[in-house]
Amino acid sequence: MVSKAMKPRLLVLTKFFWPEGGGAELATYLFLRRYLARVFDVTVVSSTPKPITDVLKCCRYVSWGVLRSRVKPVEWALTTLGIDDIRGLIKWADVVYIPSHTLLPLTLIIKRVNPRARVVLHIHNNQLLTYTSVVLSNSGPGLRSDILVELLENRSLAKALFTGVLHSTKYLYWLALLRTDLVIFVSRKQLDLALSYGLPVRRSAVVYNPPPEVGFTGKELTKDPLFIYVGGDSFIKGFHVLLRAVPRLIRFGVRLRLFGNYRRVIELPNVEFVGRVSHDYLMREHRYAWGLLFPSINEEPLPYAVIESAVSGTVPLVSSAGGAAELLRGTPAEKFVFKVGDADDMAYKVLSLAAEETKEVVEMGIKTSDVVLKRLEESSRRLPKYILSILD
Repeated sequence: MVSKAMKPRLLVLTKFFWPEGGGAELATYLFLRRYLARVFDVTVVSSTPKPITDVLKCCRYVSWGVLRSRVKPVEWALTTLGIDDIRGLIKWADVVYIPSHTLLPLTLIIKRVNPRARVVLHIHNNQLLTYTSVVLSNSGPGLRSDILVELLENRSLAKALFTGVLHSTKYLYWLALLRTDLVIFVSRKQLDLALSYGLPVRRSAVVYNPPPEVGFTGKELTKDPLFIYVGGDSFIKGFHVLLRAVPRLIRFGVRLRLFGNYRRVIELPNVEFVGRVSHDYLMREHRYAWGLLFPSINEEPLPYAVIESAVSGTVPLVSSAGGAAELLRGTPAEKFVFKVGDADDMAYKVLSLAAEETKEVVEMGIKTSDVVLKRLEESSRRLPKYILSILD
């Protein structure tokens, strides 16, 4: 029992900290700054040498270099051998909060170092089901899925073989779940997927990620319908699905602007390969875009690209994989959800939006933004309450 005269002590263990990392790191930063630091006495341990300065205003920060390993089994070995570096912090903590998928097995050590500490795992991907943390919608979790991801996403036979050998390490994560006091999932779809495969989740909650600090600042839609795509030539982001839809789209005058890394640029009319750009640059593009194309074949729990699109007033057109469709339920964008992997259905939904008057498209974007913002804010502010509930 924690004394009411003092804030409960929260130790955050995360491999990277914003601005390093991706959506999970952004969410962790926003959760800490907006909600958790108000309720808890927070110390963050991460490998990022220069975190965003805002975190230093509300939390103590400790850099732990052993977390920089790129290979998960090596990281597990290094953190186990180097646990004395943070042993004092673990003993200090009332709650240890782990939002990084590679660090989930640390639960087993934490409970040995400090049996009274409560452990909260915040799961931002599907690491509990596959070694690669990716679940392909058309094949489900398993060895085949892991090997396909390495072969088609990373184009590496060596990684595919290595991943095949390490596939069974997912059971280490399952053991960690047995010692965990609370598991936070970022969408209902993610939780249902985990439960459908028999994960030993004892106590869980669904909390949507906080909305990013971008907002609707007005739209200046292009005369010819412009759609943006931000996944590069990634297999799991559905680039191959997009390519199959492109001939039909450009035949009807749709313009496409493609962001991200591309190994090969294809010369196509009305298609612009922009490449990698800054986050600020990409957010400015939303002002002119009719819609965001998100043809992912990965059961991605709650993609920030879709959140940013919706909040910016750009209509997201998403596949039925993962939690994106769940986020858009009850919004005008819901009718533009297309069947995962189906290029024809995707093209039909894009052309349906492109046929609308610009005024109607702007109105759909505004209404979608309003619903999504409210949904995210109402859900994300509940995180401290869920964590406090395991201290009673």
